[in-house]
Amino acid sequence: GVTTAAPAYQLQTKATEWSDEMYRIFGVERGVFEVGTHNFLAMVHPEDRPRIEELVARNGAKAEPPTEFRIMRSDGTMRWVYREAEIWHNPDGTPAMRLTTYKDITEKREADMRHRALEALLRDAIESISEGFVIYDAQDRLVLCNEAYRKLYPEGAELMVPGTRFEDVLRSALKQGRYADAVGREEEWLAERLRARREFSGPFEAQWADGRWMLISERRTSSGGIAGLRVDITALKRVQQSLRESQQRLDRTQMIAHIGTVERDLRTGTVVWSEETYRIFGVDPSSYTPSAENLLGFIHPDDRPLVLDVVRRSNHHEEASKSAKFRIVRPAGEIRSILAQAHVARDGGGKPL
Repeated sequence: GVTTAAPAYQLQTKATEWSDEMYRIFGVERGVFEVGTHNFLAMVHPEDRPRIEELVARNGAKAEPPTEFRIMRSDGTMRWVYREAEIWHNPDGTPAMRLTTYKDITEKREADMRHRALEALLRDAIESISEGFVIYDAQDRLVLCNEAYRKLYPEGAELMVPGTRFEDVLRSALKQGRYADAVGREEEWLAERLRARREFSGPFEAQWADGRWMLISERRTSSGGIAGLRVDITALKRVQQSLRESQQRLDRTQMIAHIGTVERDLRTGTVVWSEETYRIFGVDPSSYTPSAENLLGFIHPDDRPLVLDVVRRSNHHEEASKSAKFRIVRPAGEIRSILAQAHVARDGGGKPL
């Protein structure tokens, strides 16, 4: 709470009178505490005393600028006090009395200090994030962002200040040709981006004109604002592209050599076929589910005992030392001859995988 006291100082008689609330703020009793400048200053915190001494020494008939300072009560507790003065005049315009108002603002100051401490803690936490982090308010105006976020938009550094609209940040980036898929259709792209921002359809990837890829994730805050994260996934995208190219090369090689591969996880039973394996067995990857059981359905009846023995040895983690030749019957009825070679992969401890 904030309590207010208003001691009056008669400019002519130089008499000072304290209100009851003034005694309560300073923690002294009327009749016991002697009102006077010396006793008043003695209760001011030593670090604030020179400044208040200078203010009191003026003792003039002019209004004083408001000020805040600390006092130390006789019981050792410290309180924050807000002081401001007003001059009352006689009918003829001459100054008659200075009315000084004191407010106990201890709770407010402590709350402000806690708020500043939490704000500093939040900023430190945000700056410790290696990814770009940003918060916008309910009106989509910038509240704060970390240095990693600013570095992502160097051409718009002057916009990275509280109050800037998200749309203005986007327009600046579009003007610099930041987004590869927006070139030539900037306004349409902007409308789509703002709509997606309102609808929160989930994280999405965006490629920038310089070749970098960003994973953009945004969430609504409890106050109606938006917290956003920008993660540079360029290295990951390059690895994914390299894997795709390697897989494509493998598929082309298998297709040329008419060799397909089948991988079966001995721990989970999961089966994975290569593209060429689907072609060899004459089935569509979109409609056929590979499994050991389904595979046996393709085997020519006369060769099924042989293949069952191969499967048995695989289930018992026995190394298939010899090739197996058998026939399959494709869904269309065509019979094909197959040469198969099995190999059991093991981990570092020799456990079959």
